[in-house]
Amino acid sequence: MKVLLDNNMPKTLRKLLKGHVVMHCFDIGWALVPDERLLPLAEANGYQVLITIDKKMRDQINHANRKISLIVVENNSRKQVRLAYERIRRAVETSTPGSYEYVEWSASRF
Repeated sequence: MKVLLDNNMPKTLRKLLKGHVVMHCFDIGWALVPDERLLPLAEANGYQVLITIDKKMRDQINHANRKISLIVVENNSRKQVRLAYERIRRAVETSTPGSYEYVEWSASRF
């Protein structure tokens, strides 16, 4: 799957999502792309999943008829992302076109 990490996500997540093509907005020159343009731009460039911490993005963009899915994670601490990577990986692998998933972990134990 082709996955895009928003600027607010740690780059280390690339290594944890083995088996997927994972790029970071900063590395492809999209660091300054506003949220309302990021999802359509990613979709137009063949990305199937966008991972972000920006909870507002879900409401800023119409997901109807989208080919890209949006995954919002609870926080972007490198340590927490590393501990919860299995949940994030599962969200990526079960995503469907136009889907939205919020991945949280604060109430659970690792």
